[in-house]
Amino acid sequence: MGEGNEQISTLVDRYRKYLYYDGNVKSTRTISMSVAKSFVSFLIGVAFEEGQIADLQDPVDTYAPHLKGSGYQWWIPENPQGDFTAIGIYGQFIYVHPGHNVVIAKTSAYVDYNNSGDEMEFESMEAFRAIAKGL
Repeated sequence: MGEGNEQISTLVDRYRKYLYYDGNVKSTRTISMSVAKSFVSFLIGVAFEEGQIADLQDPVDTYAPHLKGSGYQWWIPENPQGDFTAIGIYGQFIYVHPGHNVVIAKTSAYVDYNNSGDEMEFESMEAFRAIAKGL
């Protein structure tokens, strides 16, 4: 094999280690809830922009009555300030603060999530609130 092919092979091997997170392999099954939340938030933005959602403060069951009484997978943070959030695995967030007209989406693959995820979530919430207040 020529030198160029060896270099390409080395680059491919280096790249492969980044394809899968935390020991996962091609056949590993993972949950997609965080991806779904990101996709849904995008669709909500499109629906709002197109006038299919009248007000972002409307309850979800206004548009999806079958969800009445469920938690919708959204949380009210400690010391509520009119904000709410969806929290995904490994530190992914959708943060909404209607009073400040702010939506923040945070993608993440926080490596130490299983050990210090709670601390990271509290720190993220403080950062989101500071950003919302500062805008």
